[in-house]
Amino acid sequence: MSEIDKQIREAEQHQIEMVIRDGHCIADKIANAKSLDELEELNSEIESFCDFVDNNYGEENDYGEMEHDLSTDLYVALDWKGESLESRNKNNEPVLRLSEGYMEDFLKYLDSKDWVSRYHD
Repeated sequence: MSEIDKQIREAEQHQIEMVIRDGHCIADKIANAKSLDELEELNSEIESFCDFVDNNYGEENDYGEMEHDLSTDLYVALDWKGESLESRNKNNEPVLRLSEGYMEDFLKYLDSKDWVSRYHD
């Protein structure tokens, strides 16, 4: 392997580690949010993260936009966290379990690194 190939591989590995670190950070912020306003404050950070993942690891959809299922998983977890914070769901165990379950699914997929090669085999 040439020196340039090694540098490219190291840069790619660094980028993957950054996505995992940032994904965990965002997941923690979502999990710790106590109100819909707190979730709303995370929108730009989540959007930036998902744009990065989509543009670097995704595939083009029917509308010419890049997308990746890791981003979709995060948005699903975010939506369910929002549902769990709605006043009508504060004590709704099934909604709370779904919220936690979708976040766990996102984190498992993130940590597995399966998303890296999903569209780039």
